[in-house]
Amino acid sequence: MNIRSIFFCLQNEISSTNTDGDLDNKKTLSKKNGNQTFQVLLTINVCLLTMGFGAADSWPSPAIPHLESENSQIPVTMNQGAWIVSIFNFGGAFGFILCPILVDRLGRKRTLLFFAMPQIISWILIILAKHVYILYIARFISGIGYWACFNITTIYLGEVANKNIRGTLINITSASFNFGAVICVTCGAFLHYNYMNLILLIIPLMFNITFTLIPESPYFYIQKKEYQKAAECLVKLHGTNNVQYLELEIERINRVLIDVENCKKNVFRDLYTKHRRAFLIVFVLKLGYVFSGVAPITSYMQEILSYSNFSLSPQYSTIVLMIVIFLFSMTVSPLIDLLDRRTWTIGCGIICSLSLVIIGLFFFMKFYLKIDVSLYSWFPLVALISFNMSGCLGIFIMPTILASEVFPMEVKSVALCFVDIIKTFSMFLVKLFFKNFANTFGFYSVFWAFSFANITLSLIAFFIMPETRGKTLEQVQLLLS
Repeated sequence: MNIRSIFFCLQNEISSTNTDGDLDNKKTLSKKNGNQTFQVLLTINVCLLTMGFGAADSWPSPAIPHLESENSQIPVTMNQGAWIVSIFNFGGAFGFILCPILVDRLGRKRTLLFFAMPQIISWILIILAKHVYILYIARFISGIGYWACFNITTIYLGEVANKNIRGTLINITSASFNFGAVICVTCGAFLHYNYMNLILLIIPLMFNITFTLIPESPYFYIQKKEYQKAAECLVKLHGTNNVQYLELEIERINRVLIDVENCKKNVFRDLYTKHRRAFLIVFVLKLGYVFSGVAPITSYMQEILSYSNFSLSPQYSTIVLMIVIFLFSMTVSPLIDLLDRRTWTIGCGIICSLSLVIIGLFFFMKFYLKIDVSLYSWFPLVALISFNMSGCLGIFIMPTILASEVFPMEVKSVALCFVDIIKTFSMFLVKLFFKNFANTFGFYSVFWAFSFANITLSLIAFFIMPETRGKTLEQVQLLLS
């Protein structure tokens, strides 16, 4: 049955439910705005997974000090703690490999459910763990589930959201990630280790309970030639039962999918021949994110702040820091388009580097020069706030923005899969050797190393990346060629 026949049947079905025969009656919502309330609600539902991701990523900050303490039921050494922290990212590399294999076979919705399962299992294992190796397994499968879900959530929202609110809805995922971090460190500060894990288990369970309420992506249905289901999905998402509009929308999506499928035949050749510069730009920006040090700093946040001897305890200092990051991430989106991409990259790179230099200098004076720095114990907290706020405008967000602008659709998924696998594996190594590097060369030296890498990669990115602000995707491709 072709598309037009499907819509002939659909039109008869709709007409039978409208006594006046008017397809644009009061029950039909505006096509321009779509069913925005429904789209916001399903975004909040899906973002339970990214909220859990933020909690899982920040979990080592309150968990590792407890596990390495005398009160822990599981004796954990410093090296074992480093593996607990880093193996989460190693699992993420496998998540990125599995994601493209399953997302077009199971669909976006069922793939989200599939990867929610290891999240639930990981928290159960952490709660029941009596040996450090169980924690390794739990963190590994947690990384598979959370990293894959974060990727699929972006794909899903890009396909179901109206274009006039798509950017806002996708940015909610970043805010929900930071909100999950706030929940984790708050629970870690006020609750026992076991109760914290129980509360974090509730987040993926809530997604499973509300899972049936979210629709499948119309792109998946059209890819599988299930046009009737695609039409029903679009009626719900766009808030209109206008058959002519729905037919045009399905034909548009169908053309896009056909074009992408045809281009995928030569995707590896095109990535190497036509899009090498785009790949290099995104690769450098992703490495800039990795070697900015944000991943290990977040994982060891509470321990880092404990060394400053600030009057506010490290648990509460971490909460303040995470809340500031969350609130700033909620308001950061409009600021991105105020200045050029290259300006943000180099400007925020300089601020991030200076912030890390200040932290390193503080610990150099305290641990190496043995100077009394009690009057300046607030420096690390303020510098970490500065580091994260500038990162939210620069090296943390710019890789995602540039990746969406410099890669054409036909190579984007493959290119990002390669880059993200390298990124997560690099983050695994950085987290794994963070404390060993700090113990060998001095706690201050690791911050200076991150500072040097940050400014160096920011400068390289500044000189090789094009200015994409205010340009169409076609104009960006011309700049790159």
